[in-house]
Amino acid sequence: MAPSRLVGPMLQVGDEVPDFTLPAGSKDGRQEITLSKELLAAEVVLAFYPIAFSSTCTKQMCEIRDDLAHLRGLDARVLGFSTDAHHVNTAWARHEHLDFPLLADADRVVVERIWAVGPAGGYSAMARRGLMVIGRDRRVKYVHVEADVGRWSGLDAVKTVLAAGRL
Repeated sequence: MAPSRLVGPMLQVGDEVPDFTLPAGSKDGRQEITLSKELLAAEVVLAFYPIAFSSTCTKQMCEIRDDLAHLRGLDARVLGFSTDAHHVNTAWARHEHLDFPLLADADRVVVERIWAVGPAGGYSAMARRGLMVIGRDRRVKYVHVEADVGRWSGLDAVKTVLAAGRL
């Protein structure tokens, strides 16, 4: 199988993440999330996923949900991030009892500036699955994109990065 064509400037460790505001779906409904405001309280983990309600995305977000207390204990705020519409993310958050916002970038205004976008689930330009840790200084501390959109590697590396920042 040929590798998927990815587009978008993928930020790397040390790069500054531009500030943004996006709608987010949550089990409580729609909200607006601004990165710089989130970073006032904690480091941010962006959990990118291609398509709400799909099996691997559900596995990914449910693992994060189940480990959310641990991540918060490491002084991190988790935000899901996809190119789905906010109402889809809201329905999914309610269905899976996700206790963190799911950013919706349906027009790909932000994702193509910070992350890899490629084909998934029959669509041509979806956010690739992966994780980014952003420090309070808006600098990328960790980044991982899954090479296979159907794979989810887990949170171990993110936990290590967050724990190291607490030493």
